[in-house]
Amino acid sequence: MVAGVVLAVVLSLVNILLLFAVLRRLREYGAKLAAVPSAAQSMFERDNELNGQQIPEFTASTVDGRTITRDDLAGRRVLVGFFAPGCKPCHEHAPEFANMDVPAYAFVSGDGPQADELTRLLSGSTAVVVGEAMSGLENLLGVKSFPTFLAIDETGTVERATISLHDLQLSRA
Repeated sequence: MVAGVVLAVVLSLVNILLLFAVLRRLREYGAKLAAVPSAAQSMFERDNELNGQQIPEFTASTVDGRTITRDDLAGRRVLVGFFAPGCKPCHEHAPEFANMDVPAYAFVSGDGPQADELTRLLSGSTAVVVGEAMSGLENLLGVKSFPTFLAIDETGTVERATISLHDLQLSRA
């Protein structure tokens, strides 16, 4: 009986030591995890990198045959949106984007049926540029995620960049 009690005490002590070792390891991993930026932080930091950038020179053709350049984005406050065909949030934001009360320019990456659907959702008062007609503007600006929305000020400078249209605090038409 004494041997059974001693064995139970020893096993309990070993269990407690293992528990402390696991807790210490979890604390270490928690500290390492806290040091890694989350996807949302990365997007926020990327958006902030776009703030203050001057829109580079570009020329693009809209789906209705108009040519737009950097000069079309200067002289007034405008909204620019970058969309991708396979992006669900892009499809969700497109109708609202098309109905903003500021001049808006939509750049749709890619082609195919989903791009056609996005173009349909964005058409109206929005100038839409699709596929290769985008002239690489997203690459020139360093746009890495879709959707990305830019509020451009009168000087052609990115005033605010975000992945959510609601963050721009613009009113709808």
